[in-house]
Amino acid sequence: MFNLIFVVLSLIFLSCAVNAQNDYGESNLTEITPQQNQYVVGSAHQMGESGPVGKIFILVSGSMPHGSLSQWYIDAKKLGIPLTFRGWINGSPQNTKVFVSDLLEKTGAKDTKGGIEINPVAFEAYGVDRVPAVIVTHGPYHCAHGHCTTHPFVVVYGDTGLESALATALKTVASMPELAQDEILISSLESAKNVLGGDHDE
Repeated sequence: MFNLIFVVLSLIFLSCAVNAQNDYGESNLTEITPQQNQYVVGSAHQMGESGPVGKIFILVSGSMPHGSLSQWYIDAKKLGIPLTFRGWINGSPQNTKVFVSDLLEKTGAKDTKGGIEINPVAFEAYGVDRVPAVIVTHGPYHCAHGHCTTHPFVVVYGDTGLESALATALKTVASMPELAQDEILISSLESAKNVLGGDHDE
C-alpha cells in the first residue's frame, strides 16, 4: 500500500504547477449538490502550445462528500482518467497524502490506473468555480501571463455521476458545429459512456 500511495503522490507532484499550493486552494470552490446536469459551452480562442489534446477532465474537490467522491474515483478509474484537484487537500502535501490513502482504501483501488492529479491551470483555463465538473475538448489549452486560450469545449456541472455527465456532454458536442465533425472525440465519448453503462448489465 505504501508503494501504491507513493506512485499516486508522484503523479500529484508531477502534475502540480510551480507554487500551486501557495496560489490555489480548495476553499473557494462551490460544491454542486445532486441535480440535473448543467452545461456550459466554451468558444474557440487562439491556439496555445501546451495542455492535453482530446482530453476529458474530471474536476473535483476534497470538500465533496466522501461517498460521492469515491464513486467519481471508481468510475474515472475504469476509464483511466485521473480526478483533478485544484490544490493541496487542506493546504498541504501531507494532508493530501492522507486523503489519497484514505480514498484508495475506501474504494479498494489496487493500482494507480486513473489516479489523481493537481492541476490548477485546468480550473483557470476553463473557468471552473464549481465542482464536480466534467470538461470535454478536442484540443489543448495554453495559459500564460494570466490569460488562457482554449479550443472549443463543453463543461458539464452536476453531481449526477460520470456516466450521466458524459451522456450530457455527448449530446452537447453533437449539437456544436465546432465539435460535431470530430468523429474521434464523439467515438471516445460513446466508448467511455458504454464502458460505464455496461457495468449495469453485470
